[in-house]
Amino acid sequence: MKPDFNDINDIKDVIRNAVQKYLNIHVVDDDKNLLSTDFHVIIADLLYVLEELERHYGSCIYHLFERNNYSVFTINGLAQAIANLCGGEVDSTSCS
Repeated sequence: MKPDFNDINDIKDVIRNAVQKYLNIHVVDDDKNLLSTDFHVIIADLLYVLEELERHYGSCIYHLFERNNYSVFTINGLAQAIANLCGGEVDSTSCS
């Protein structure tokens, strides 16, 4: 089933679940940066989160790094970027 990039809440749920599963972080504030020292995230562990997001949304999620900086690493920021990038702003030939 193709993901619905118009459903931001669904995207946020996928991100929250991946963060909980791989980083063992329960995010309460969707605007809190996941790279904040409050979370003590090992940067390499973010790769597992990104891999999970790729399973759901395709390789277009890696374009996040081309068009954003560290500030996108909030639940809201990632959800909006995924909706924009994977939902049609990136050439579909580069997303699979």
